[in-house]
Amino acid sequence: MKISISVPDDVAERLHARWHDLPRHVLEALVTDAYRQGVLTAAEVRRILGLASRYETDAFLKQAVADLDYTWQDLEEDLETFRRAATLGCGCSSRLLLSPSLQGSDVRRDT
Repeated sequence: MKISISVPDDVAERLHARWHDLPRHVLEALVTDAYRQGVLTAAEVRRILGLASRYETDAFLKQAVADLDYTWQDLEEDLETFRRAATLGCGCSSRLLLSPSLQGSDVRRDT
């Protein structure tokens, strides 16, 4: 879908002087706002902007000051995945680089 907007010429000139690729800037602003509001996922942000990887997407969202949607449950699931992978001998380091408060099974939540 193509979307167009109309702005007065004098305003468009100032905007173009600030952001040379104005259509890209508008697209990034729209996608960032939609991500912040929970309308888009990080995967959709990546697809819309044509970013090469999740890392590039995370970097874009960080630069845009859009908090990543990563919950305590996500952390606990990732920790369990790392632990299982380490015990299965997947070639991963069995020593996880985590702060001592996150190692073991007693992950605590601040409420």
